[in-house]
Amino acid sequence: MLHFHLLRLFLLALLLNTAAPSPGIVQDEDPVLGYHLYKVPGLTVITQWHSERNRETLAQQAGALASAAWLRAQETLGLTPTVCSPSITLELHNGRRAFVQAARGLTGKAPDKQVASFSDLSAGFALITVAPVLPDRVHEIFGLPPASLRMACEEMLRLGLQQRLPDLQEKAPWLSEGLVRWCVQETMVANGVAKLGTQEPGLCRERAALHGLSSDQLPSLPMGGAPVTAQEGVLCHLALEWLAQQEQGDQLLSKLGRGDLLSETAIVSLLEMLGEQPSATLAEYLGQLEFPWDERAPAMTGSAFGLFQVPSQGKSAVCFRSQPVGFTNYRIEGDVMLFPGARSKSQMNIFLGLDGESYLSVAITQSAGVTVFVYDPEKDTFSTLARNLKVPVRLYDPTSFVIEVKNERLFVVVNGVSVESVELMGRAMDGPMGFGAQRHGAGLWVRHQVKSLD
Repeated sequence: MLHFHLLRLFLLALLLNTAAPSPGIVQDEDPVLGYHLYKVPGLTVITQWHSERNRETLAQQAGALASAAWLRAQETLGLTPTVCSPSITLELHNGRRAFVQAARGLTGKAPDKQVASFSDLSAGFALITVAPVLPDRVHEIFGLPPASLRMACEEMLRLGLQQRLPDLQEKAPWLSEGLVRWCVQETMVANGVAKLGTQEPGLCRERAALHGLSSDQLPSLPMGGAPVTAQEGVLCHLALEWLAQQEQGDQLLSKLGRGDLLSETAIVSLLEMLGEQPSATLAEYLGQLEFPWDERAPAMTGSAFGLFQVPSQGKSAVCFRSQPVGFTNYRIEGDVMLFPGARSKSQMNIFLGLDGESYLSVAITQSAGVTVFVYDPEKDTFSTLARNLKVPVRLYDPTSFVIEVKNERLFVVVNGVSVESVELMGRAMDGPMGFGAQRHGAGLWVRHQVKSLD
């Protein structure tokens, strides 16, 4: 059983372990309601929040992780670890509306819909959207969404590298962007707020979109000029990940900032390692990677607590495993925590038996029990197969589930209470399983496993 006080202690330990050696928090003497400052030499983090009780912890969490990422980047590049001077400021806004208002105040216009962060390299200042906006109690227990932490750390590194190695972005934008993404991913994995490699659903989704493309179909590594596109950014990350795995590449990276000056020789050598056609090298590397998740839209992120699944843009989240279950008879068991929905009761879904686009769904709903549905893709409808409205499902409490496919019947037990079994009538059930979150809701998949009953 998962207890909240243990989670809080774990999160506190995580924050303390993440922070580089530095003075403690310096609170503003007369704070504006909803704002908090986390200050250490070289970095100020400002969090704008609707609640007094969360703002200190959230600012500290973002600041500690960003500081750790900056330290890792400097050590990777052979730079003498130092704080940024002048100090860098990260401002995290609670939700899209607050972010847009802040960005409009700085630039005079609203950012594009797909833009979630904005930075001014010359001023050493960045705005970040904290999204999705979850209830205060969720943030109190689990901290900031991992995706928001990732954005904060990436902006910290972009601003820091611009300050320490100002020519890097101009001379090798592929290397600069790759370093940012790779160092942040490594830092997040080391501190338990991301999964390793393509076990992280977000990275899996981005890379799977490029998987299978030939070298001439892949985007080119950006060599200068226009801003780095989303797909180019994924390729930059892959390039640094590949280079860091090569013994000579690791050595060259450590020489890039030798003497705190940019080594153009190291840049040329790193590019030469990727070969005459870097896209061919990266296409081959992509072909060697496994992609365990098939996520239809950005919603799932990993953490030390499990997998957060929070739909965005008012759409339900759907994420399947890439590979079939592979068994005729099997058991899926685990625990999920439901968080309050923005406009309706929260609902988390376990999918199984994906066959084409059809599948079964076990829906666990706040205060409304459990329902088993079958999805018909031709009609785009869900039909009810079984239901038990008396299954106790409470917000914030771990809800256990055991689902068995056995002898052509489906058995479901949630929190120790059974749902009427369902006759499968010859339906193939060995296809991929997956997870979903109904729109306007959110949840945490604490654990799950699949066991053969054959």
